[in-house]
Amino acid sequence: MPLHYARRLTGRDRTALANQHLGCALAFVAGAANAGGFLAVRQYTSHMTGIASVMGDIWCWAICRLC
Repeated sequence: MPLHYARRLTGRDRTALANQHLGCALAFVAGAANAGGFLAVRQYTSHMTGIASVMGDIWCWAICRLC
């Protein structure tokens, strides 16, 4: 990642687009850490993303059983 791009995302004055990029980057990192932890120990390892992942799994299994 180029340094000027990273500074635009983490600087004090950010645009709305920079906020969206930062949010997407943070969500990607959190999801990757959650997936890596799940593959390593077969349990969701993070707090909020783990809860959201478990809720998504339960919802998905309920939908799949209805089909």
